[in-house]
Amino acid sequence: SQEPRYRGLTLDEILEEESETVEWKREFSNADKIAKEIAALANTEGGVLVFGVTDDGSIYGVEDPEDLQLRVTNLATSEKFRPPIYPDFTVVEVSGKRLLLVEIEELDRPCAVQYRYYARVGTGVQKQLFEELKQRFD
Repeated sequence: SQEPRYRGLTLDEILEEESETVEWKREFSNADKIAKEIAALANTEGGVLVFGVTDDGSIYGVEDPEDLQLRVTNLATSEKFRPPIYPDFTVVEVSGKRLLLVEIEELDRPCAVQYRYYARVGTGVQKQLFEELKQRFD
């Protein structure tokens, strides 16, 4: 049997380290920061945003994955996003704790959050000019 893949990655690969396509978040604390992460993943190669993992890779877990999924959906489809993003969600259990995997597809055109563009650079997010991003999509 094959291991399930999330945007082409196995769960082990996702939990191994943050990368250009993987971002860990302990919780949904700052909507603006989460919005930038989502847009940056969509503007780069797509990827997986994982809730319930701390910056050092410790499994923290999420209390209410359904509520979290609703909050992420409401954010990614809000008027902040142009175009809106419709992620896929999977709840997985690791070490007895639940994690929420938010899979974000690479878009066919640049996505802005409040009229600003972001991209993943290494394990971080950088503001981009529309012209810089447009080259990537052409």
